[in-house]
Amino acid sequence: MNHNRLVLFKNFRIGLYDMKKQTLTVDRSRSGQTGFSPKFSHEHSVSMPAPAGEVSLHVIVDRNSVEVLSRNGSVVMTDLVFPPADADRIMTFSENGMTEFSHMKVTLLDRNQE
Repeated sequence: MNHNRLVLFKNFRIGLYDMKKQTLTVDRSRSGQTGFSPKFSHEHSVSMPAPAGEVSLHVIVDRNSVEVLSRNGSVVMTDLVFPPADADRIMTFSENGMTEFSHMKVTLLDRNQE
């Protein structure tokens, strides 16, 4: 099984694309503070086939939200996250298979502009 995971906020896994199941999942179970309400859902998934084995994602991250867009905006997942104050890294990696990450761009927001 090939799981391509997007890891956000240091060691807190947020996203998962499963090539075998062809699903995109936002998993907040290890995204920081999650136990404040039993109504806080940990996982959201959507069926998203990968034609020719390729997946294109646009991921927008700010301090307390993650938005994942695909297929020209026809697939959108938006979730709140509550990471610890020192969470300041974004990483991508692949498990159980090879993945080529291309056209990656990081744009820092200017905290001084309001």
